Amino acid sequence: MESWDRGPNARKPTIGFVGVGLMGYGLCRSLLRHDFPLQVVAHRRRDRVEDLVQRGAAEVSDAAALAGSVDILMTCLLGPDDVGAVMRGKDGIIAGGRPDLTIFDCTTSDPDLTIELAGLAAARGQTLIDLPLALGPQEALEGKSNLIVGASRDEAACYQPLFDAISQRQFFAGTVGAGHRMKVLNNSLTMCQWAAICETFATARASGADLELLLEIASNGGAASRALTILGPRLIANDHTALASLAVCSKDTGLYVDMENRLLDRTFMGPAARTLFDHAIAELQPDANCTEAYTALQPTKTEKPPGRGG
Repeated sequence: MESWDRGPNARKPTIGFVGVGLMGYGLCRSLLRHDFPLQVVAHRRRDRVEDLVQRGAAEVSDAAALAGSVDILMTCLLGPDDVGAVMRGKDGIIAGGRPDLTIFDCTTSDPDLTIELAGLAAARGQTLIDLPLALGPQEALEGKSNLIVGASRDEAACYQPLFDAISQRQFFAGTVGAGHRMKVLNNSLTMCQWAAICETFATARASGADLELLLEIASNGGAASRALTILGPRLIANDHTALASLAVCSKDTGLYVDMENRLLDRTFMGPAARTLFDHAIAELQPDANCTEAYTALQPTKTEKPPGRGG
């Protein structure tokens, strides 16, 4: 891979982007802020596409055409099914891309699918690397994401200017698929905490406990965590500013459940967290924010908590 952007007159690669949802939109804004030529595919959220076009991006009609006209193509989609659909087939990215195309998949996806797609890409002279993101939409917008790279530091060295434009740090997992494996494991740790926090705060509210005092006690003890710092104040304030949709939480915990079912004889936490998010989807809607799982757990009627006396 040519080392672009290593000097004041070096050519920056043209980036193609498929999937300008919450995370993808933030990544695109960061790329444009660092003057990378950017092309995007139409998305159901026209407002985001139009905003990116106004900021200098070009819109392309379909992913295969995009793949044939860019140096690097990035995807940030809902899940493995979407990735497989856009990558495979005669109208897919791999078939449409030129032989030296580099593909970065930023989706939280299935490691086995990533390995399969990397093989298909390699057969056409292309390189596919998993590049999932840690942290959230605000960090993506600010160019402060954490990247989990399915390659070694040496293998990915030529992409460092791109990484620097969209992230504050990178973790090199070593081999293709390993980045997505780490992402699934990381998201399990995060979302199992989210589920526990939503359920505990719903129980506390139903019991009449002081939620602010609970947060203060938990934040100064063994329950202290980044997840609690983020979710606790939001639940108390009924602040459901976009963080991750319930659909994403269900999908990500589902990927973890699939992994642990293949590897462990008995599993508990993953299925429990996914059940909570699926319940919230049934009560609300898939696009509702993850914090609204707390709302979905509220009792339908208020009962006085039992006393301590006999």
